[in-house]
Amino acid sequence: MGISPLTVTALHAAGHDVQHVANLGMARAPDSEIVTLARRERRTIVTADLDFSGLMAQSNDRRPSVVTLRLVDFRPLSVNPRLIRALAEHNDALENGALVTVTERAVRVRSLPI
Repeated sequence: MGISPLTVTALHAAGHDVQHVANLGMARAPDSEIVTLARRERRTIVTADLDFSGLMAQSNDRRPSVVTLRLVDFRPLSVNPRLIRALAEHNDALENGALVTVTERAVRVRSLPI
């Protein structure tokens, strides 16, 4: 949650196979269930919630990867180009298991497990 439907549309347009948890009926699902689904479907979680990175850091697992948006401006016009660029530039790390943090100034990548 917290990701605009316009960002989901932009990710689709950029060629990403993306699902919003609300469209899956999981808007109120515990984070652990979302992690389990993402792991099973080999998806990357994109979120503004720090809990997902914490769960993965504690799990000692390589998947799912997590992209955490730590932005001041959450308007899609600000989020979308940063997110699409980060996904493209760090695709290999995400495929191998990583925590990626996107800010206005930089992108930080940490390989999983931590």
